Amino acid sequence: MRGEVKGLKNQWLVRDQNDPDSGYSIQLWETDEDMNAFWKSGKRKELSAILDPFYTNQYTVTPCDVRFALKDN
Repeated sequence: MRGEVKGLKNQWLVRDQNDPDSGYSIQLWETDEDMNAFWKSGKRKELSAILDPFYTNQYTVTPCDVRFALKDN
């Protein structure tokens, strides 16, 4: 339904282990510009209209930096 989105590298949907009615969508973007363009797009607004009935509480968007280190074997 969403189709290809420029710059979206991956996405995970996760459920809170302590509250099965709570969850998170984690998206990995190529650039901030790609992420912002999608969030301002009509495509995102159309998808949100379909999903809005499932958001019954607080909904926030928080951009974060992800850092990781590879462990040597």
